Amino acid sequence: MAQRLILIFLIATTCLLSSCIQLKVLRIRNEALQLFKAGKSVEAIRLIEKAMPEVEQELGPDHRYMGLAYHYLAVLYAYAHQDFERSEKYFLKALAIRTKTLGPEHRDTIETINLTGGLYRFTGDYSKAEAFSKRALELRTKVLGPDHPDTADSQIYLAYLYLRLGRYGEAEKLFVKASQNEQQEVDDRHPVPGEALAGLGHVYSSLGDNERAASYYRESLEIREKELGPEHNEVAKNLSSLGSVHQRDGELEIAEKYYRRALKINEKVFGRRNGWTAGSLEDMGSLYLAREEYDLAQKFFQEAKAIYQEVAGPDNPSTLSAQIALALLSIQRQDFNTAKIICQQVLASLGGHQAKPLLWNAQVVYSIVLARLGSDNAAIFFGKQAVNVIQGMRLGISGLESKLQRGFVLKREFSYRHLAALLIKQGRLPEAQQILTMLKEEEHFDFISRDTRRENVRKTNADYSPLEVPWLEQYRTINQRFAEIGREFEKLKRKKKLGLTEAEDAYLKRLRSDMKVAKRAFRQFLNELEKEMLKVSRGRAIEIAQKNLDKLKAMQGTLRELGQGVVLIHYLITDDNLYIILTTTQVQLVRNVAIRSPELYRIIHLLRKYLQNPELDPREPSKTLYEVMIAPIVDDLRQAKARTLMLSLDGALRYVPVSALYNGDRYMAEDYQIVMFTEAAQTKLTGRPSDLWSVAGFGVTRKIAGFSQLPAVKAELESIIRRDPEDADGSLPGIIYLDQTFTKEKIVDALDRGFPVLHIASHFVFQPGTERDSYLLLGDGNTLSLAEIIEDDFDFNNLDLLTLSACKTALGGAGVNGREIEGFGWLAQRQGAKAVLATLWRVADESTARFMENFYQLRQERRLTKVGALQQAQLEFIRSDRFGHPFFWAPFILMGNWL
Repeated sequence: MAQRLILIFLIATTCLLSSCIQLKVLRIRNEALQLFKAGKSVEAIRLIEKAMPEVEQELGPDHRYMGLAYHYLAVLYAYAHQDFERSEKYFLKALAIRTKTLGPEHRDTIETINLTGGLYRFTGDYSKAEAFSKRALELRTKVLGPDHPDTADSQIYLAYLYLRLGRYGEAEKLFVKASQNEQQEVDDRHPVPGEALAGLGHVYSSLGDNERAASYYRESLEIREKELGPEHNEVAKNLSSLGSVHQRDGELEIAEKYYRRALKINEKVFGRRNGWTAGSLEDMGSLYLAREEYDLAQKFFQEAKAIYQEVAGPDNPSTLSAQIALALLSIQRQDFNTAKIICQQVLASLGGHQAKPLLWNAQVVYSIVLARLGSDNAAIFFGKQAVNVIQGMRLGISGLESKLQRGFVLKREFSYRHLAALLIKQGRLPEAQQILTMLKEEEHFDFISRDTRRENVRKTNADYSPLEVPWLEQYRTINQRFAEIGREFEKLKRKKKLGLTEAEDAYLKRLRSDMKVAKRAFRQFLNELEKEMLKVSRGRAIEIAQKNLDKLKAMQGTLRELGQGVVLIHYLITDDNLYIILTTTQVQLVRNVAIRSPELYRIIHLLRKYLQNPELDPREPSKTLYEVMIAPIVDDLRQAKARTLMLSLDGALRYVPVSALYNGDRYMAEDYQIVMFTEAAQTKLTGRPSDLWSVAGFGVTRKIAGFSQLPAVKAELESIIRRDPEDADGSLPGIIYLDQTFTKEKIVDALDRGFPVLHIASHFVFQPGTERDSYLLLGDGNTLSLAEIIEDDFDFNNLDLLTLSACKTALGGAGVNGREIEGFGWLAQRQGAKAVLATLWRVADESTARFMENFYQLRQERRLTKVGALQQAQLEFIRSDRFGHPFFWAPFILMGNWL
């Protein structure tokens, strides 16, 4: 782009002087062109600037051609040489001239406004960037229309700003719109094609969708190589982006090829000491860090940081990003003190910064460093800040599709788990539960839908304890003040290259002194914070934290109300440990098992294999997982006289039917009533069910395209439901809708009539993250999707129990870490259902019918609770000759209110 622009400028300069042909000026023009072609662009620009006074003398300082000249000089300084001070100076001069001579709404004036916004984005002055970029977009929309290529350029500039700010939803909308109208062929006004496509790649990369990101990067690359040639610096950007995608996928050799080609292009176009080249050097550093070649990684990171600092200043986002990379490298080398110093420097520069992704990254890295240094209280303090920044960013992606929302969480899930693990280690269990609840709520929100009517989860922040609140207020005050001084200092420091007045020079000296004091004070504050928090013992930290966390007492009150022997168990998987939080009516305690997550996942996978094959004996792998999940708390359960276990499972543990765990003598179902605890049903846990149940039963027996027939469903429903007083088979009164009579309208009608139980025996297809493709098969051949349940606001509030006697009701696709297990059940509870009974895997049609018949009969005749009836039905199967294998009885899981 720089090459094309300077040629345009040189031609423009000739036009300026055509009225006064002077051999001297022609010679200067030709000499400047030769210098540029020889790669001596700085000398070329100086020569042109030297000629400018003569041009100005001939045409006058406010001539529109002068505005054109200043505009292109500003572009060259910004993009070719990253001399942002001179670029700003020339852009503002060009804008003043163009506004005066052409008018504020002229196409050329708007172009200068747009590019000035881009300049401020590069320098990290995001407030000015947004003001200029928004103004350019408004003017272009008004003057040229919403579908003009120039308007698309402004959409792209504003979208890139939002990308840096972590406002991914807004960025995606602008990039999508721009991609529909962007000029894909090079002309004088649009020298960079494929920019919106590359921007979409950046959005999806930030949201964890590598496949989609790579697709857009490649599409943009194809356009640019065709229009600009294979050695253009814009091509290098796409190569770097593709390299990063391959690196995240673990394809390091492919990533290196892309990175090296990009580096070669940038060096050729810009030279070594340039910000674009520094970006390629940073890419190389990240590659070597991934390979654990730390010396090479440090070499590249250090060089990138030095270049960024030289061309953009120490507080520029690019410089700070390189410093964070160096901190991560220091962590890998176990040099935590160096990492600590780097993090403190970065945090000082980020005070009040709008670049939320950068701020979150710095805070979580600092939290890791403090934890490694044994400063757990301070690590928790910064871990909470990191999580709260993420929670704030969540508000900006509520309009994106569910898959992207889920990807956002997955990329940042470590922050929640890191913080929760620290809190558990400290024994601050209520706070840990709050973080785990936030993460699980995020999972469900992402997994089920982007229903903007229910966004409370995004407004939830990690609570600060009374110990932390005063430090938080002081931290924000000091950090904000330091940032203000830093911005003023950097502004004048850059301006010094262009010359300062005497007053400005004196102010710069005073700011330099203030900066030294502020930096020293900020580091002193951070160290004092760490030191004072180290003085607080673990026990004291728990005591202080509990003063403003009443959720533990509320939950213990709920357990007491539920009756004797009821306990709540939370599980948390980290890289190296499985944490188990046990809450009883009297105490809350934590146990941990040292097990790496890949080994835990291997055990789970093996157990699932044995459980789903009636020909295999599952007791040995079941006992292995029992030793991990239950044995560490078995004495605690005995002491609490536990009989009913409410389980909040984490990750792949949600694929495990805990009732089938084996202690070497008995299955868990033989000793405990087991129910899944979900936050969606927390307020309904103690609600008493109707004494007289009636059932609305729905079923599919016939074969429907793509689905097998379920011949036992008719008998299943008839064994459960008594349609009239003379029907002797059913346990409960109710109605039955089979096949063609099983419609969406009949379900709504049954809900309106207030049946306490809805029993559905059909197929359910669950595609994680795609609520319109996840659906229940209706008997008339239509489907009822999750989206319809949400949008039509199905009212399940009268339901004591929603039973989903279906194939793979609770279980969705692979590779989603168990989030889908609670999927439809969680949604139904959010819509009002007190409890949901579902299955973990495809169960034999005949045995399912018999199990369901037993369940309802036991509940009705013995007046058992739902979970009591479930346990007794399981025990009858365990003791039978035909259905004793867990394959037949273990997949039935109860979620929510179990009374």
